[in-house]
Amino acid sequence: MGIQERKQREKVRRRNEIVDAAEKIIFKNGIDKATVENIAAEAELSKATLYLYFKSKEEIYFTISMRGQKILFSMIERKIKKATDTKDKILTFLKTIVNFKQTNPNYFNAFFYFATNEINLNKDNFYVLESREKHKKYLNIWRDLIKKGKDEGVIRKNLNEINTVLLLWMQLIGFLKIYSVIEPRLQDDFEINREKIFDEYFDLILNGMVKK
Repeated sequence: MGIQERKQREKVRRRNEIVDAAEKIIFKNGIDKATVENIAAEAELSKATLYLYFKSKEEIYFTISMRGQKILFSMIERKIKKATDTKDKILTFLKTIVNFKQTNPNYFNAFFYFATNEINLNKDNFYVLESREKHKKYLNIWRDLIKKGKDEGVIRKNLNEINTVLLLWMQLIGFLKIYSVIEPRLQDDFEINREKIFDEYFDLILNGMVKK
């Protein structure tokens, strides 16, 4: 192994250690209360050394969200392969995102943070570019499902594929975030059943898309 390769491997190792430390701090205290000082201390580094690898707390958090993104996309691809038809694949897509929120709430919160806040990250940053490419792949898979459904006569022909995908994504992410906050009150006031409300939500979504 050459000197440059060893240096690169060491850099990757150190970056991963910083992100591991940041996950502990941010997942425990939240992004707003977490500080670079806390993260550096958890990683057993000086603040100056940490800044050699990341420019800000937000950049570290974005890298954390990328870890979650990889988990989500892997789940989606694996689950969709098992689905039988186009309608089932679309429903599987939605249910997998719900399952991801339930099993990986901290990563989901990282997604939501960057989806709802204007964070100034370097657009040429490798992880930002990688994230954009993965999002394109993810949206294209969903778009192709909508298009296939239209071609099969299952999905309404007048739906714009990209607009439909974006609306589904924004609606579902917002619904999941809000529901997680108000769920206890809904159970107390209206005896809302989680499984039932999600089934009815999926029915509403599919009924709005399916050709009559």
